[in-house]
Amino acid sequence: MRNFDFCGKWKQIFAVPVILLVLGVVLFFTVGLNIGVDFSGGSLIYAEIGSDKFEVDEIRSIVNKHTANATVSYSGNNNVGVDIRLGGSDDATEVQDKIIAEICEKYGIGQDKIEVEYVGPTIGKSLLTNASIALLIAFVLMLVYIWVRFELFSGLTALIALVHDVIITFVFVMLFNVQINTPFIAAILTIVGYSINNTIIIFDRIRYNSTLLGGKATKNEIVNTSIRETMKRSINTTITTLIALVALYVLGVESIKTFVLPIIVGVLAGFFSSVAMTGPMWVLLTKNKDAKLKSVKI
Repeated sequence: MRNFDFCGKWKQIFAVPVILLVLGVVLFFTVGLNIGVDFSGGSLIYAEIGSDKFEVDEIRSIVNKHTANATVSYSGNNNVGVDIRLGGSDDATEVQDKIIAEICEKYGIGQDKIEVEYVGPTIGKSLLTNASIALLIAFVLMLVYIWVRFELFSGLTALIALVHDVIITFVFVMLFNVQINTPFIAAILTIVGYSINNTIIIFDRIRYNSTLLGGKATKNEIVNTSIRETMKRSINTTITTLIALVALYVLGVESIKTFVLPIIVGVLAGFFSSVAMTGPMWVLLTKNKDAKLKSVKI
């Protein structure tokens, strides 16, 4: 990678996200998004069983016999209970009753140990709207920050890179059928915050080298040099972050896994976009600006 021409190979680099974007479009119209109860509406079942009396996989097998549109996770102090989230559908009440009856029979608990809450579609839509607004605000604030610290085209490039990271995460979420719920939105915001950090490092080095080299080097050379100088740092931080995330995924319960998996994908996408995409994209945008300025002067 020491001699790789990132700016000269921008077409090959940009082909990777384009291919993944096409895959995402295909998945969206064939598989679709697995919208969770938080956003689609449905019911939340809490069953207090006792920490030594059950395994969550046992409950999951019971639930999966009746529906594929559900998530199961430990709940309560010392994992004494289990949370079951059922998506809304025409036969949701019937499915819910069957699941509750089977759990009560298997573990010998009464109806007093069962709690059911309902999330209506209106509440779900409100949560989805608020989550979208939060994500939009994050994008705008990132754009303003980069614009103020560097310049407008750096901000636009960073924003495009962040959108790329989010879209790639959604592609893999559809591929692995990860449920989209409130923890997923938290994961997306985490990805945005992490990815912008790598991008800032790249632009800071580009600004430094632009001042240092001045007219001695072209923009392509400055950007390639800046990427190479920050490559080791980007690789090291990404690897250390992934080690912690993979450990959480391997050792964590199901609810932790569904939160961590999108972050793992987002961290990898953020590494790719910040290292391979932002520099060449910035060169393309600023070259177009310079060309327009020259034509105006002429």
